[in-house]
Amino acid sequence: MTNQEPVPNSTPRGDLGWSAPVAAALFLAVAASWIDFHTDEPTLLCGFVLLFGAACGAAFGLRRGSLCALLIGACLPLCYSLAHTLLHARPHWPPHEIGNTNWATLITIVPGMMGVMIGNGFRTLLGLAGGLRSL
Repeated sequence: MTNQEPVPNSTPRGDLGWSAPVAAALFLAVAASWIDFHTDEPTLLCGFVLLFGAACGAAFGLRRGSLCALLIGACLPLCYSLAHTLLHARPHWPPHEIGNTNWATLITIVPGMMGVMIGNGFRTLLGLAGGLRSL
């Protein structure tokens, strides 16, 4: 027998792992879909996705924030398909602008990733990367 202490295999108390970024991304994807359903301006959606990505990048860092941007971009076509199938609802923009499919909304991954990089840059610039880990 050795006198070694057991190594704890649980995460630190303040670290939520991957559950917080996934929950935030799903909530923000539904919010972005709601915004796009209630406006006819696609640049407004891109602006919100950029802000959502920046918030996720500042809160969760680059690796977990990138997951948020990917989930937000991937969930938008799914939210559109569910709304069209279950509620028979379509966004206010004319269908000829992006075509008859919802897959063109995957382009929102680009402003989401840009926002994550901006948010992570602010996180690094302000020195929050080490400070947030201790929460």
